[in-house]
Amino acid sequence: APAPTIAKEAGNAPVKRSNVKVLATITSNVYNMNIDQFGRISEYELLEDKYDTLATLSGEDALDIVQEEQVDLILLDIMMPNMDGFEVCRRLKNNQNTKDIPVIFITAKTDDTSIEEAYELGGVDYITKPFRAIEVLSKINMHLTLKDNKTKMQNTLDNKTQLINELLDIGISLTSENDFNILLEKIMLGCKKF
Repeated sequence: APAPTIAKEAGNAPVKRSNVKVLATITSNVYNMNIDQFGRISEYELLEDKYDTLATLSGEDALDIVQEEQVDLILLDIMMPNMDGFEVCRRLKNNQNTKDIPVIFITAKTDDTSIEEAYELGGVDYITKPFRAIEVLSKINMHLTLKDNKTKMQNTLDNKTQLINELLDIGISLTSENDFNILLEKIMLGCKKF
């Protein structure tokens, strides 16, 4: 039987964040998931009820997918054929286009060395198998929220920086403390717009 999602456990219908793509790299039968010809996880509703889910069995395919799709978060197994999850994460974090995608490791490896390496390579979290559905969904939601907040903060900073540069570009000269206070007041008023 499929594992329950957080919303179903609470007795509510699941709310899908269809604009969020989660990529899951899995090893055969690890989650009792089957992957159909479209790369969708079937017979397991853990992710599909809440997210637009892409799945792959190999690290190489995961790297190909992130070049073609805008992925918001990656669930990454460590033990995969040909290329392990550590190498996949290393390549993701060394690529300008994928370095900011949160990577959550989900693995049977529980030794301190593996956990340490996962975080050193840029993983944001580490979940060991067997996992609990509520734990996985909660961590996915937390890291997506952190990513969204980071993006919003960066956009706000960029907008404020642009405003300051525009004010300076129009020739505001600071010849006295009063001029500085006027400029500061204009900046503060402009910042309130954001």
